[in-house]
Amino acid sequence: MTESSWKTVPAPIKAIFDTFPLRTFSEVPSSTPASDRHIAARTHAFVGAKPSSTRAVLGVYGLHEYKTTGRLLASDPLCLSQQLSFCQRNGVKVPTNISLAKCTTQSSGIATPSLSSVMVLSHHASAESELPILIEEKQGRRVVRGFKTIQAFNASHLKGQDVMFAQLIDSTVYDAWMILVLFYLSDETRLRVYNDVTDASWFSRISVFNSMASLVKRNGFHLRHPNLAALWDERVRQRLVGRVTPARFDVQMEVAQVVEHADRALAKLNEYLGDKKGFAETPGMVDCKLAGLVYSLIRWGTDDFTLTETVKATYPALVAHCEWVVEACV
Repeated sequence: MTESSWKTVPAPIKAIFDTFPLRTFSEVPSSTPASDRHIAARTHAFVGAKPSSTRAVLGVYGLHEYKTTGRLLASDPLCLSQQLSFCQRNGVKVPTNISLAKCTTQSSGIATPSLSSVMVLSHHASAESELPILIEEKQGRRVVRGFKTIQAFNASHLKGQDVMFAQLIDSTVYDAWMILVLFYLSDETRLRVYNDVTDASWFSRISVFNSMASLVKRNGFHLRHPNLAALWDERVRQRLVGRVTPARFDVQMEVAQVVEHADRALAKLNEYLGDKKGFAETPGMVDCKLAGLVYSLIRWGTDDFTLTETVKATYPALVAHCEWVVEACV
């Protein structure tokens, strides 16, 4: 067989391939009317947001109504802090309980896509498996900023003692929230806060374990408290296989230490605020961070989580500060 002969495609086979493509298919759409409606139902525009070529979407775990105002706040404190900060930076108010699915245009029946908004997402929507995320769309381009990027951006705008306050809030005070979530909240409440569902079915309970496994790694909690983070990972596996083994350390003592440190930090912050409304004349980043955590500790705290009652009864400056920041955005 010569070199030219084995390189030559036989005529019958060539004839078959010359007839291709027998049929061409149109491009698969990235969205459908059904998916658009589903997304719109989970999206709420900031009040006062104007249609613009630049759109920002804040992705959060879940939303709940603030008092009986019809306004929606993020259920997670870090998401709430970013929501409040977004309002302050952009001169808008938190969304109402009317989703974009109900705010349709008369022309197309599709919600106006150019409004900055808050969207309920799964933590799987983030490459880091943690929320909040900020999705910015401009002229057909989309940029997704993860939680770590948001935190770095916020930190870059802090100066002086605000840096110290922010670090204290993001670590010591935040850790108390994690203790509440991991060791005191019921599965039903965890589902409501981090999965935005009220269905406590078996499948939903499995999904909340997934959320918690991701949550213990957010904001450095697993680095500050490796024993507690590892314990939760082990408990998730035990719940799945139905076998429970005792912890290798004094869980209650370590939990109590975390809560005690947070209590001391909150006492110092309460003392610092005194009669002042906040850390600045208008709510800034540190104000939003603190208000997000204080609000969440009060809103979701359980009867057996003593820090919640301590905040309400002993730290009036913190409670007043929290109301000042939230009301400014409502």
